[in-house]
Amino acid sequence: PHADDTVQHRAALHAALGDPVRLAVVDRLMTSDRSPQELQLQLGLPSNLLAHHLEVLENAGIIIRGKSSGDG
Repeated sequence: PHADDTVQHRAALHAALGDPVRLAVVDRLMTSDRSPQELQLQLGLPSNLLAHHLEVLENAGIIIRGKSSGDG
């Protein structure tokens, strides 16, 4: 990879993790998978704001979202 690409990628990671809410989300996901509802309750966030933070983390490649076996 080109050095600038690496720097840009690292900058995007730092930007995504520079928000306290997103860092708290990542902290919780490091110990266990959590549903958006669980994260919403734990962090006291409205669903639309949590969705925004999850999208930023996903776009930065920090998290991967998918359906769980319990989502049926």
